Amino acid sequence: MTNIIAERTVTASWLESLGYTLHFRAGTWTEVLVSHAQEQWWGRGPTEDAALTHALQGMFPSHAARVLLGAVELRTSKPPPEPVSPPQSVEEPEPLAPPMASPPPDVKALAEDLPCQSDEPPGPALVEAPPPATRVLLQATTERRHVEQEAAEFLERIKRMQAELALCSAEMQRVVLVEWIAASRDLEARAGSTPPHALNLVRKIIGRVSARWWPGTMPVLQRHGGLGEAREQLVELGLGDVERPSDWAHAERLAVQVRERLEAQFAQRGLEPSGYRKSEGARPNVDNANSRLAAVIRELNTLKAVEASAPKYERAALTLRWIRTQVDDPLEWADAWGKLREALHKNPNAHWLKRALKWTDPALVPPRGFALALGIDPDARARGRKRKDLANRIQSLPTDDPHGVAAWLAEAFPVFTNEELRPLVPRHLQALQAICEDRLQERGERRRLRKLREPFSAAPAATPPAEEQAEFPEDEIATLEVDDGAPLPEEAAVRAAMSGKRCVLVTNRPEQELASELHARTGMLVDVCENKSRLLDGVVASIRVGRVAVVLLVTSFIGHDVDAKIQDACRSGAARLLRVRKGKLRVLMEELARHVANGTNQAEMRM
Repeated sequence: MTNIIAERTVTASWLESLGYTLHFRAGTWTEVLVSHAQEQWWGRGPTEDAALTHALQGMFPSHAARVLLGAVELRTSKPPPEPVSPPQSVEEPEPLAPPMASPPPDVKALAEDLPCQSDEPPGPALVEAPPPATRVLLQATTERRHVEQEAAEFLERIKRMQAELALCSAEMQRVVLVEWIAASRDLEARAGSTPPHALNLVRKIIGRVSARWWPGTMPVLQRHGGLGEAREQLVELGLGDVERPSDWAHAERLAVQVRERLEAQFAQRGLEPSGYRKSEGARPNVDNANSRLAAVIRELNTLKAVEASAPKYERAALTLRWIRTQVDDPLEWADAWGKLREALHKNPNAHWLKRALKWTDPALVPPRGFALALGIDPDARARGRKRKDLANRIQSLPTDDPHGVAAWLAEAFPVFTNEELRPLVPRHLQALQAICEDRLQERGERRRLRKLREPFSAAPAATPPAEEQAEFPEDEIATLEVDDGAPLPEEAAVRAAMSGKRCVLVTNRPEQELASELHARTGMLVDVCENKSRLLDGVVASIRVGRVAVVLLVTSFIGHDVDAKIQDACRSGAARLLRVRKGKLRVLMEELARHVANGTNQAEMRM
C-alpha cells in the first residue's frame, strides 16, 4: 500500500480547491477536521502535517485510492520553478596603456564561442527534488500493516493473560477489561473503516469474559458506550477521581494508572496482587480439585434461588474459594465463580443467602481454613498416610523386641483406636506383654496399653492407680457401652426411615463400637465426634452446610455452649437434633424410634 505524507502548504490548498474546509486545533497534540457537505474526516498527530496525514489515511484507505491520489497530485500540484539570478558581469581592470589597434572581431565566431542565452532558467546541476505533494507516493505504506501487527500482538497478549485474570478479584477484572476495551477502540480508530480480523476476535474475547465471569455491570461494553462510560467505570472503583479522557489512547493510559493504584492498595491491605487474601486458608491442597469443580458446576446448574438451597450455595462458595488456585483450567473455574456471584448478587435482599454472599469477598478467609469450614478434616490425608505406614512397619518389627513395639505404639495410639490396633499385633504378643509401662510417657498411653493387652492376657487386668480413676470416673466410662441384650424397639421402622442418612453422634469420647453397632441396626452412616473444640468446629460447619441429616447429642457430659452451637448449626442446615441422656444403644434406638413415630419421613430428611 502507498504511504501518505502530507504537507499543509500543498495538501491543504489542494483540498480547499475541491471544496473542503480544514479546521486545525493545537494543544498537547494537533487535531484537524476536514469537512465537505455530509462527510467529515478527523485526524490527529504531533504536528499539523501529521494530523493532516492521519486524516488523509482515512479519506483514502485503499491502495487504489492512494494511487489515484498520487496521479492527481503529479498532474496538478507541480510547484513553480525557483527563479535563478542572472550571472553578474565581472569588471575588467582598466588597461595602463591604450590598446593597440586590432582588426574587427568575427561576430559569428564569437557568437559560437559564447554560451547560449535563453529565457528559461537553467535546471539543477544534479537531480531535481520532488515537489512536496509527490512525497505522498514516494514511500511504501506501513500504517495499515502496523495496526494489523499491533492487533495480532494484542490478541495474543489477551489470550495469555486470560488464565491469570480469571483468578483475580472482580475489581481487578473490571479495571483490566476497561484497559482492554480502550486499547481495542484505539486500534479501531487507527484502522479506519475496515478493522483487522484480530480486533474482531479481541471483541469476542472481551464480551465472553465480561458476560461469564460477571465482574459487575459495565456500560462501557455496550454498543453506545463511550469515553464517559469508561471514566465512570474507573471512578466507581473508589480509588480517586479520574479525568475525562480525550480519546481511547488516553483512556487506556488512565486505566493503567488506576490498575497500578489498585495493586498498591492490595499491597497495603495485605492482599495478593490478584486481590485475594494471603493466608493458609486454601490448604491442604486437594488432589481431586478438578472433580470438586465439576461437582460444583453440576450443582449450580440445578440450583434455584429458594431458601432450601442456601446451604448448597454456601458450600459451593466455600468449595470454589478452596480450590481456586488448584484447578487445571482457571477459565472453567472463573465461569463457575461468575455464575455463583451473579446468582447471589441478583438476590441481595435474601437474608438466607447472606452466609454464602459473604464468601464472595476475596479478602475474607475462614479463620481455620476452607477445608474445616466445609466439614472436611484437613489432617485426614496425613493421618491416612501415617496409618498405612505404621501398619506396614509393624510387620517388619522383630516379634521379641518390646522396646521397638513400645516406640511403635507411641506413634500408633494417636491415629488408631484399640479396636483397630488389636488385628495388627497378634504376631507381637510376647513383646506386647513384656512392655514396661514406664516406657510410655503419657498416662493416657499407659492406660491404653493396659486396655490393649486385656483380651490377650489370661490374668485379670491390674487396677489403675487412684489418680487415673479420678480422671475418668466409672459412670463416664459406662456412658457409651453397647447393649447386646433384648431386641431393640421398632428396629425395622427405624431402619426403613433412616437407612442411608448421615448421622453424627456427639459424645464425650470416641466410641467406634457404638457407631458400628448403630450403623448395623439402622443403616445410617454414623460419624462419632468427640467433645473437643477442633473436632466440634468441623462438625458444626458440616452440619451448617447441609451434609448431616440427624445429630444425636449425648448431653451427660456436654456443656450448654456446645448444645447451643450445635442447635444453631442444625437450624441453618435443616438437620434434626435429637438429645439423649446417655450414649447406650438402647437409648439411642428409642429416641430414633420416637422421632420416626412422630411423623418424620424421608422427604423431611437431608442427605
